[in-house]
Amino acid sequence: MHILYSRRLKNAHGEEMSDLLLSLSAYVAIGALAFGIGLVGGYLALSRYYTKRFLIVGKECSDKDSLIPLLDEIERES
Repeated sequence: MHILYSRRLKNAHGEEMSDLLLSLSAYVAIGALAFGIGLVGGYLALSRYYTKRFLIVGKECSDKDSLIPLLDEIERES
């Protein structure tokens, strides 16, 4: 009887531990996925922003026939 009781305790503790590890791995996976999505989203947003700024500055340089607007933009961004 004592052997069966201790075996039940080990099984109950093992299932509890495996549930804990499963929950922990799910949270880690969700966190990693959110981090990856954030990196990709941030990269896309910044690349769109700077592409738009570059086109605007390029048009200003073309209109004024000078590199001064480009130098002003570089100074403003740094």
